[in-house]
Amino acid sequence: MDDKKAVLLINRNPKTCENIEELVVHELLHLKLYGMDQMIEELLQAVFGKNEDDPKREFAQTQFMMLLESTVEDLTKGYLMASGSQEALSFGRLQGEIDKELEPK
Repeated sequence: MDDKKAVLLINRNPKTCENIEELVVHELLHLKLYGMDQMIEELLQAVFGKNEDDPKREFAQTQFMMLLESTVEDLTKGYLMASGSQEALSFGRLQGEIDKELEPK
């Protein structure tokens, strides 16, 4: 897996893509982590089988994907901040959690 290539289709819809630099870095990090992603996918198949309807497999798959996505989001933000990016970064899921915590009870 030495020759990694990817096609990135960018939809210029402002609701989904406010910062193109963030989007590209995010997807490049997914490309970098692709080998690990595939290894974990194979491990999940070895442990839980190929039946995607198995609740145990579905749970493990969901947990892995959530962890992978949040890790890539964090790495993207850290990389862009460290490189001095002046663009506003999106904090999507994190911002939602913050807003929820700050709601009056």
